Amino acid sequence: MINSADSNYNTPLTMVPAGASDPVTWNIKYLNNTSQGGDFAYAFRSHKQYGAWNQPGSEYMIDSVNADTPAKGVNEVILTANPSETGSNSFSDGSVVPEGTETAASNALNSFINHFSWWNASGVKFGSELQTNNQYTPSYKPVSVEQGKTATTDPTFTNKIGEVITTPDGTHFAGTEATPTWSKIDPSTGRVTLTPTTSTTPGAYNIPVTITYADGSKQNANVPVVVTKGTQTVIWNNDNATVVTISRANANAHETSDNSQVISASGMITSVQSYSIDQNHQIATTPTTITNYTADWENTPNTVVETATAAGKNIANNVIDITIDGKTDKTNPFDIDAKGAGAKTLAEPIDILAGSDLTSSQFKALVQNNIPDSEIQSTAWQTKPVQDQGGVIRITFNDKDAQGQNTYLDINIPASSINVTTEEKDSEKYHITYPHLNVERPDSGQNTGSVNPTIPADMPNDEVSNYRIGTFTAPTGVTVDVDQTTGKVTETVDSNAQLGSFNVPVVVTFKDGSSKIVNVPASVTGMDHEHNTYYGDQTMTSFTAPVASVHKTSVDFTPSVNDSAISTIKFYSDWNGTGNSASDYKKITTYKLSTDSFA
Repeated sequence: MINSADSNYNTPLTMVPAGASDPVTWNIKYLNNTSQGGDFAYAFRSHKQYGAWNQPGSEYMIDSVNADTPAKGVNEVILTANPSETGSNSFSDGSVVPEGTETAASNALNSFINHFSWWNASGVKFGSELQTNNQYTPSYKPVSVEQGKTATTDPTFTNKIGEVITTPDGTHFAGTEATPTWSKIDPSTGRVTLTPTTSTTPGAYNIPVTITYADGSKQNANVPVVVTKGTQTVIWNNDNATVVTISRANANAHETSDNSQVISASGMITSVQSYSIDQNHQIATTPTTITNYTADWENTPNTVVETATAAGKNIANNVIDITIDGKTDKTNPFDIDAKGAGAKTLAEPIDILAGSDLTSSQFKALVQNNIPDSEIQSTAWQTKPVQDQGGVIRITFNDKDAQGQNTYLDINIPASSINVTTEEKDSEKYHITYPHLNVERPDSGQNTGSVNPTIPADMPNDEVSNYRIGTFTAPTGVTVDVDQTTGKVTETVDSNAQLGSFNVPVVVTFKDGSSKIVNVPASVTGMDHEHNTYYGDQTMTSFTAPVASVHKTSVDFTPSVNDSAISTIKFYSDWNGTGNSASDYKKITTYKLSTDSFA
């Protein structure tokens, strides 16, 4: 029993009708429902002798009766009047109680008579216990997304018995003040779209979502997100996310002949970090470092090539099996760039004394080498050239193959690049060199610089008969000349000159008729403001800083320098002598600046 017939109180009573999914609330002024027993007792139905009700009820309630006894139980209800509805709000033991001339039941009364039962499977609740936000559990799958890319995740709803259901009608989704600007939430579907920029800090984030149901009740959900960079892999577990970071540079890979270089799988991994996830689906933003793990290649990378090339070998789709606490997972596939070395195409052959050992100047003249010198143990003729035939230069490396032997790379030198002599020519006897020639690009007008050749002390003064510029295309805005008698090289740089380094080939012809090409290492130095890059003496330095978001304001406001501070500096060195892109430098040093040490 609820209240009394003369009560002035209103008691909301809520239940989910049998066979339905949404709750219904009736406003009760008075309810008396007792039973004398019988099939489906306590259902709020008249005895079946009164005939079928004028609207069909729940399929589970349609045969509800009280026992066929004189008492037949009590079934009385008075609903609080709703001004927007017509019809009676009162029912007493099988009949609508007339209110004035009204004999038909209101829609609310019909609904109550056909669906109310104390035995309803969902139970009968008072107040807000059966509001929509108490019927479902919303959730989002965790998601990882790389800087500069896009990922999406959709909501899932489950009912009280764990069944996945469709999104309830009329549900609205929105973010909060804590929702990052790089995440967007579809208000109708709840789909979360993540678009972190390249300036977004890698790590764990919680994306809050507010869910509002048609009845006005609300719930909160959370999207655990890990933003990654480059070669990071996220392994999602029930209670944590493990982030494996790989450095492709750690491979120190290079082309080899016959036997592959051994690349350590564990050596590729720079860190393994775990972010815990709690029962509320919240991911910790501070990770724990994992050191106890094993790493093995799914398929061992192979650095062997049939023909050595300066372009190197791309070893694609490498995967590492990483085992933590007995559970093995795989990293995302990644590429390994094995640096290479190959024979140059020479416009003019160089003189080589038959049977002589390979000199460093001959190696530089004949081979385009992109492999760092620190990885090379030695260079030598594997097959010494003879007249009208080429030769093979072998680069022997410091690392070992699987048999414990030093790896090597054989480079075939074509006969067109070699002039084999039977006696030592002046071009081989005397090693002329040039110092670096660097000229700063001016803001206007021209800048000029020059260098003289370095002559060996034992070379007679009149041994060189001529100097001239070899086959060569100067960079835009640069003019290079050589004094044919003294060998002095002059570089003239305009204000629109292309920045970067280049080699000037000077053909030195000796009195005995032999000749050789001597490269002058030249550079146009200066700052490329458009690309935040400084070009120096065969070096390149790039600066990375986030783009600060600013807008007009009504009051004076000065953005913080921290918002656009330089975060990364990369220094490129050990130039390969060809171009001026990042790949043309054999060594890259990266400096990461912390938030309290900015430039």
